[in-house]
Amino acid sequence: MQRRRDYDYWGPDFERLDDAIAQAVATRELFLLYQPRISVETKRLCGAEALVRWAHPERGVMVPADFLDGAEKRGSIGAIDDFVLDQACSLLADWEGTTTLPEGFTLAVNISVSELADPCLAERVGATLGRHGVNPARLCLEVTELASGKAADNVRADLGRLGVRLAVDNYPMGYSGLGRLQHLQPDSLAIDRCFAGEVLLVRSTVELAHSLCVRTLGKGVETEEQLAVLTASGCDEAQGFHIGYPMLPAVLERLWAPGQ
Repeated sequence: MQRRRDYDYWGPDFERLDDAIAQAVATRELFLLYQPRISVETKRLCGAEALVRWAHPERGVMVPADFLDGAEKRGSIGAIDDFVLDQACSLLADWEGTTTLPEGFTLAVNISVSELADPCLAERVGATLGRHGVNPARLCLEVTELASGKAADNVRADLGRLGVRLAVDNYPMGYSGLGRLQHLQPDSLAIDRCFAGEVLLVRSTVELAHSLCVRTLGKGVETEEQLAVLTASGCDEAQGFHIGYPMLPAVLERLWAPGQ
């Protein structure tokens, strides 16, 4: 069943959604889970994606589809992005100070497309990294589609100078996106839900990305067959329920413990 969104989901509360989000941030009703990512080649943990949830006092625990679209429309998405970024960097700082992270481990944080047009985004990200003392190379900002235009290009350049990574999610497979990918120049791109009959298409996308020195991530991996498609295609990383469900930090930490 398709989820209700925005006004249909919130009804009369839609007009007060921005106030509700501000309160959720202030009272820590928002919280993060972390979905692991593995190296396709070694099958070892190489990163995770921070995923926001909202423990609403009346509606229960809500997933992003329940409120992010509404937050975008109401102009409240920046507060959520800042909260997620701060919490993720705080956790990274704890990990860097108390444990030995896997080599090349990165934590992905989703940023809305509208935020990429904000000329202050790089400054906000830099301030958060500095406040927590996090290695910028550990942080990956992930967007569904990079905004275009001179302003967005400037923001991406500023983020690059900070040393953070940039990833594009749900990128169209195949060579049709060559020109766009060359212009965007992300550090990685995500291929969503690869199926057994798409080996050639996935492989062409991976080869295209690698020719531009862009890493690839297969998302939505729910079966061993889908993981095999990524392996046969030379994809770099994999994420999905077959790899691991979104989990609390303490559970994720066990995945890089010796012998795991």
